[in-house]
Amino acid sequence: MNAVLEGYADKEPQWLSELTHLERPWRETRCGVKPGEPCNSVIPKDLMQEYYGGLEDAEEG
Repeated sequence: MNAVLEGYADKEPQWLSELTHLERPWRETRCGVKPGEPCNSVIPKDLMQEYYGGLEDAEEG
């Protein structure tokens, strides 16, 4: 948690939003929805765990 705060605490909300929208869980969940169009799909927890857990493993290796 501290590493996340150190890395992102000073970032603007719009920057953080744009960053997350580039990541695989967001892209896969919105697959087929055009940019700017609303989408009520919920990103599955297992997809978030797989993606973000893999990032942690990559940092350690």
